[in-house]
Amino acid sequence: MPLAFLVVCVHADFTKKFSYAGKQVNCAYDIGYHIVNFISHTLADIAVPLFYLISGMLCFYSIRRHGYRSLLEKKSTTLLLPYIIWNLIFFITFSLDKDYTVYEFIKGFWFLPRGGITGVLTQPWDGPLWFLRDLMVIFLLTPIIIFILRKMGFLFICTVYFIYATKTISWYIFPGFSITCLLMFSLGIYLQMIDCNWFDKIKKRWLELLVITIVCMVITYLYSVIEKDTTSLFYNLLHSTYILLGGSAALAVVGISKKAYFMEKWGRNTFIVFASHSLFLTYVIKVIMLPFGYDINNIETVFIYLFSCLVTYAISFVLGEIISRNAWLIKLLTGGR
Repeated sequence: MPLAFLVVCVHADFTKKFSYAGKQVNCAYDIGYHIVNFISHTLADIAVPLFYLISGMLCFYSIRRHGYRSLLEKKSTTLLLPYIIWNLIFFITFSLDKDYTVYEFIKGFWFLPRGGITGVLTQPWDGPLWFLRDLMVIFLLTPIIIFILRKMGFLFICTVYFIYATKTISWYIFPGFSITCLLMFSLGIYLQMIDCNWFDKIKKRWLELLVITIVCMVITYLYSVIEKDTTSLFYNLLHSTYILLGGSAALAVVGISKKAYFMEKWGRNTFIVFASHSLFLTYVIKVIMLPFGYDINNIETVFIYLFSCLVTYAISFVLGEIISRNAWLIKLLTGGR
């Protein structure tokens, strides 16, 4: 649930380029702007890498128990089918006011020729599901990754981390294969392979990990504000360190919490939030923004942002509850989670 909410927060940032009724919304470059920017582009940065890390751990566990072929058969239902259906739903909504060629229709299932919800050319029709697409690619490469890890061990993790932290290669080698996904997924597999009780160790140190992560996160954001540079080597090293620390801290905190009940009860709804929230988010922001006009102060900026996130999450979550009343439909849209 927290990961899904953080993903909504990432996409809810309206402070840079947002307009309605043909006019640009003006947000002062002040404390309100920084609160929104901090949550959307620093705090929430941990969400997708953590998802990849957990996926890598579960992947190796599944292969060890049931084999790689069984894993692929399962993922065709739990990942590929929902991915196709949700992208088809989004294409239908987009095509209501735009015309697309057959080529654009097909290509949009991998990456949009005209940009996604953030204007980036690496998103499919359902923009937030780019992480699912990348995960499917990495699942196909899993035997190669496991082979390399068995030969190179931690050296492979260090090599990929160096590329990730220094941006030696761009974030996306090509749409569908990202360095972030490769690093965190491989790290998840490696942690399962070495089997050295690392999870019990970090659970005992959860408070220290959490404090160090928060300090690193704040320093990372302050550096980006003071230096106004998120491309320097120092910033990239800070940010990548925060991602790894944050992943460890999150796993440690979850490990000491009573999570099983919520995962079992709300897991399917969480996927619906991931998949559907961008259908509603822009409209929710515009409706909430109406009473405030085009020039908004710090308090209004933070209120609009947080309330938009909460309302959008609630709408998608309730949608999941409604869909879950139909066993066939919820299985189709979530892959049987």
